[in-house]
Amino acid sequence: MVPHSLQTVAYALIILIAAGFILIIGKTFLIPIALAILFSFLLFPITNWLEQHKIARILANIIALVCTVIVIIGITIGISLLTKSFVADLPTMRENMTTNVQQTYTWVENTFSVSTVQQKIWIEENLRIETILSDDNLRSIFTTTTTSFLTIGLMFIYTFFFLYYRNKFGDLLFKLIPDSKHKRFHKITDELTSITPHYLTGLVVVVVILAILNSVGFAIIGVANPIFFGVLAAILNIVPYIGTIIGFGFVFLVTLATQNVSVALWIIPVFLVVQFFENNILTPNITARQVDLNPLVAIIGITLAGATWGVVGMLIVIPFLGMFKILCKNVPRLHAVSYLLGSTGTEQHALSLDNIKKKWKKWFS
Repeated sequence: MVPHSLQTVAYALIILIAAGFILIIGKTFLIPIALAILFSFLLFPITNWLEQHKIARILANIIALVCTVIVIIGITIGISLLTKSFVADLPTMRENMTTNVQQTYTWVENTFSVSTVQQKIWIEENLRIETILSDDNLRSIFTTTTTSFLTIGLMFIYTFFFLYYRNKFGDLLFKLIPDSKHKRFHKITDELTSITPHYLTGLVVVVVILAILNSVGFAIIGVANPIFFGVLAAILNIVPYIGTIIGFGFVFLVTLATQNVSVALWIIPVFLVVQFFENNILTPNITARQVDLNPLVAIIGITLAGATWGVVGMLIVIPFLGMFKILCKNVPRLHAVSYLLGSTGTEQHALSLDNIKKKWKKWFS
């Protein structure tokens, strides 16, 4: 006879495998719905406020979505202008890169006795531009762009109907749940409708602040196009832990290739200062309190989401993990899962201002 605990583990594994299969096979259908759910939570306070001021729900939803579209168009125009200024500087950057590459050829030849001709042959064999611009890749880019527009259109349609029929969805769940659990379900929905919008709004605030900090830091040390790179690094910061490293790594490599080595090296202290400020002041006070996931869970979630849904999955997985943690926290059987997902239990080991002050006092006492 199979022990009950092993049966539970087996059922859990089967459910996880089935869920992963469904997420991969049905991602074209599920991605717009997932994005719409997040946008519905984000726009719910706005539509609810409009309805409280005697505006019909259908009109309130339209107003909220139109405002969202205007904001997105404004952000897109702003990023386009920054990109345009970056592209305008490409000829100068290309000249600097050519000079730096030639100096690198000379240094490698003098240090490792590998001739410049041999280095160029190796680069041509391993970095073929024609493969990047092949018909298959161009076709893939066109398909991805078309799919993105379709996803965005469906996302707004789903968002409208999720907001419009939100009471209907709630009533359905209440009918499916026993009366004895209605109070707990009310608590879960209240937390979801309050914490999730705060987290998403806080994430936008953090990105804006980081864009300013990054741009100022890059401008001080002399990085070309500091606003463009500052905004780019801040946007990539939406992907926790990994995105920040990718953003600053990209800026470091471009600066190293197009400017002096000293300027590129100054990016490292800027990265450390901004990260310390973001990890100890911005995130703990703006977003971390809302979701409170530990880094290991966040990185595993981002990796799995990236493998199944690509970049979109990496961007949206953290809010959904936060929702799942809220669900686990309010279900007695899943309290242990909520504890595992959270960051509690290791506070004394965290690199924070409070812990640094405590250790400082301990060392000098």
